[in-house]
Amino acid sequence: EPLNQSSILAVLKAHNLECRWCDHVSDALAAEEHLGSALDVHEAVGVILLAEGAFSSNDAAVSFSKDLFSQLSRNMHKRPRALVSTVTGVASLDACSWKREYKSEAERFHQPYLHEFSGGKGATTLVLAQRPFGPLGFASTVWDSSLVLARYLERKGLCANTTSTCNTYSGANCIELGAGCGLPGLVLASFGAHVIVTDLPSNLPLLQANIEANVKTAPNVRVLALPWIDPGETLPRELLDISERVDLVLATDVFYSLEAVIPLVATLEALANVGSRGRAANHCDVLTRPEILLAAGRNRSACDAFFARAEETFKIRTLSKTELDPTFQCADVDVWSLCKRPHEC
Repeated sequence: EPLNQSSILAVLKAHNLECRWCDHVSDALAAEEHLGSALDVHEAVGVILLAEGAFSSNDAAVSFSKDLFSQLSRNMHKRPRALVSTVTGVASLDACSWKREYKSEAERFHQPYLHEFSGGKGATTLVLAQRPFGPLGFASTVWDSSLVLARYLERKGLCANTTSTCNTYSGANCIELGAGCGLPGLVLASFGAHVIVTDLPSNLPLLQANIEANVKTAPNVRVLALPWIDPGETLPRELLDISERVDLVLATDVFYSLEAVIPLVATLEALANVGSRGRAANHCDVLTRPEILLAAGRNRSACDAFFARAEETFKIRTLSKTELDPTFQCADVDVWSLCKRPHEC
């Protein structure tokens, strides 16, 4: 049942927001079919109001979203209706049942997330702990975008031909930015990659716990604090000491803040310059640039600003639906491949 205006106005007043935002909130809530957690409300309302200047910080938007959700708690047990899969064309809950927004509060924030797949060692299950959101953000749950990217990596990880099966990522050096719970990085490690998962210092305890819990399935994973750098700065020496070569860079849901766009692009540019030295046909020394894979769900208020700046340095391609896992894809998650533009030697 939708909130009436008096309920919305009460929440606005509690957060010292002007009543002119009432229609924005009402319209945004009405446009959503399912609002099962504070995360859903934040994605539908909080990030929009933040982008439009209603809040002075992301923390304020988070607090508002939590209070607004408390007014919508009666929707907690709403289940998804049958959808028509855009891939198969048949009505099926499989096309949406994996989405995190259709899970209960316990499944999203309290119970471990179990990720089953066929990895480099055969049938594999990763176990990832999750936590309720804290005051510093949303790194403590598995997001739709990380699932879509992980399933894409699994699909690409084992490429079978008529004579053999090759492991795409065995021995590759990979770095994940803003790793959160660490799912994509752990998937890569299960295929034999050497992975460094990074995040802000406040997010590392949960990330470290998940890496340690899956060390037998996904070895060769290191955890490192990595605040993004400003243009002209160099990557931390510790990161360069760990990995002299970078083959693949990953990140999911990193378009949440306009203030983070410049440091994010600068960090990706620096990582793109850490490649494997080779020799081209014209005998010039060349650097094999790493591929960068980015995925984002609905929380992408800074997406346009990011790509406007990134396209000066990178060639950018949106992965097609046929490249993604047939089931683990949806209209509100996109995956992009970035590669640094070549320069003549």
